[in-house]
Amino acid sequence: MSIQEAYCIELGRVVSIIEARQEFLSQDISRRYSEYHFLCSTESCRAAGVKITGACYKELPEEHKVSPYYKYSEKNNKHDNHRQQCQSKNCHDH
Repeated sequence: MSIQEAYCIELGRVVSIIEARQEFLSQDISRRYSEYHFLCSTESCRAAGVKITGACYKELPEEHKVSPYYKYSEKNNKHDNHRQQCQSKNCHDH
């Protein structure tokens, strides 16, 4: 199952990957972040620092053949920090 939403640190809210792409590409290029950083959308996991990776969101749709997506990366999470009460349907699919 794919991850539908993640908390974007730079935006300060939970967003879909499409929202993240729209926000990223709408920034003034001179003030644009080099990338966004994402955490699990569930508060308890977010508090534990569970990182989510956003992929392919920094390009226009016509510039990339792969649709943007979120993924859980064990490389970015040294410990399995997901909480049992995680509301995310995908939190245990890693």
